[in-house]
Amino acid sequence: MTRRTVLSSLLTVVLLLIVATGEAPSAASDLTPYDRHAVNEDLDFLDPFFLGPAAENGQLLEDLMVEFLRDHVHWRRSFHPEDGRRIAPSASTRPDYLEFQARIRTELYSLSAELKQAVPFFHPRYVGPMNSDLLLAGLVARMATTLYNPDNVSEEAAQIALDKELAVGEQLAQMFGYSVDESCEPCAWRHLTSGGTVANYEGLGEENTWRPV
Repeated sequence: MTRRTVLSSLLTVVLLLIVATGEAPSAASDLTPYDRHAVNEDLDFLDPFFLGPAAENGQLLEDLMVEFLRDHVHWRRSFHPEDGRRIAPSASTRPDYLEFQARIRTELYSLSAELKQAVPFFHPRYVGPMNSDLLLAGLVARMATTLYNPDNVSEEAAQIALDKELAVGEQLAQMFGYSVDESCEPCAWRHLTSGGTVANYEGLGEENTWRPV
């Protein structure tokens, strides 16, 4: 193990201890909330982008989620309403229904409690590597999209999801300076993976295919 690796590991441990103890060895910890705002007022443009370290935009997130949940519910109810309902209104009073409802709430509250033991990536007290808070728009978009459960396996099964995949890939290619003009060579090839590991494997595979090493 190199000296640099050891120092990096020690720094990570120190940062995690800071998160755990809430004691940051910095003069910034002595600043009042007003002083911190004054120091960071040049970053005010970021205010609506995130849920916020103290969930300052919690009401906005809740409003957006409820709005798009209701929109999805309306879409389902409006899709061939002549077919009627498959779940009778009286189902919610059956003992097995009530038992399942209680069980799922218990399990979800248990999950929520366990998740709170995770590293608080969303908070400025955590300044370690690899992770950060998520964009509020991304949170809402992901939750809303999950309701539609698009299957991105083929164009026939998920035309909208495929269009989004190609559009996002094109945006990323342009952001990194690659050409997306299909009439020119080379042209960026756009494809989204399930995560960074798969992307690395696919990248190595493409490199080996195009230029053997």
